[in-house]
Amino acid sequence: MLLVRNGIMKKQLKNKGAQHLQHKMALYESFLFRYLPQLSSLSFITRLNLFDLFSLHGLNRHGTQGTPFVIFNALHKQRQHQLKQQQSLRPLTLTLLSPPAEPLANGAFEALQQANLLSNSCRLNHWSVSAGEALKKLALHLQKMPASEKNLLFFDLADSSVKIPDALRLLTGKKIEVIFFLPVKALWQLHLHPHKDSPLPAYRSLKQSLDQLFPAEHPYFSDEITVQDFCRYLKEAFRLEGRFYTALETGGEELSEAALLCLSADAFMMEKMLQAFPPAQANAAPPAGQQLGFFSSSMEEPVSYTDTSTLEALLSKKVDNKQLYEEGLQAGLLPARVMEGLQSLLEKGQLEIVDEKGKRLPTIPPNCIGFTAFKAGKPGCYFNLKENI
Repeated sequence: MLLVRNGIMKKQLKNKGAQHLQHKMALYESFLFRYLPQLSSLSFITRLNLFDLFSLHGLNRHGTQGTPFVIFNALHKQRQHQLKQQQSLRPLTLTLLSPPAEPLANGAFEALQQANLLSNSCRLNHWSVSAGEALKKLALHLQKMPASEKNLLFFDLADSSVKIPDALRLLTGKKIEVIFFLPVKALWQLHLHPHKDSPLPAYRSLKQSLDQLFPAEHPYFSDEITVQDFCRYLKEAFRLEGRFYTALETGGEELSEAALLCLSADAFMMEKMLQAFPPAQANAAPPAGQQLGFFSSSMEEPVSYTDTSTLEALLSKKVDNKQLYEEGLQAGLLPARVMEGLQSLLEKGQLEIVDEKGKRLPTIPPNCIGFTAFKAGKPGCYFNLKENI
């Protein structure tokens, strides 16, 4: 009887692991098929380097599935699209980082090599090191890379022994964007009901690691926290006191099982990441193989920005155009959305705009919200809600 019960438990655990993997693969695929074209359109990038911290959750006994294959497939389709469009081909590299002597990782890498022999999609590397050593090795590796190479790390926090604060410190100041996978709904439920069984044992360890990001008196520890506030606090904590920009991608669903927490130290690259998020009206990521428009010359039509509540919160005090660009990104607002919201507030008579000398402006200066204006020496204008004056 004990053997049967253990077998049932193992089967249930495998199913939970499969669900974890399924959510992650869907989000990775949706994000990559939108983000890779964004990167490939940037002329200053000479090579794309993608790194995947190998995750064991949900894999079959051969290791021939999982996120490395999602990433490889995206790189392959990106290369095929560039060939079809007769575009210049940028070198692509995929590096698999896995624990030493892990047979599933070795099997996965061999399968990737076989697939790559047929397509020659990218250069493949395999680093067989512990998670902690992998990040240290990656940090040293990035120091030697030219600024023209763009680096992207995929990191499933539920399958790593690395403490999150340590990981963030190792990546501070490095030329890399990080895509953290978080099973947010399960973590939130574990937060509300800490004595209940966790869907995967790793989730409890992950929750404890996340807790270390917050001081004891932080509202994050409230037992009445909503899932939206739970995600918002995580976004804020991962900024590491302003060293990073963060964004949360849920595949277009308001309450998702999982999310990608995107992190970058570069405002321009965070803007590109936000452009890769699904349109606001999307309900879910498209089925595999049906990424319509992902490699077309134009992305989906932008959603009209009519709700100005987020923008009004940013305008609760007088801010200059550079601050508004940066704070807009942290709030998930692209420059075009900020400009649309400012125009809406101006037309309603709710907004005051002044130049650097304090002179009132009747219109919003063109291109004042964007990376070019953000990098300018001085602010070009200031915004304030009239109710605050």
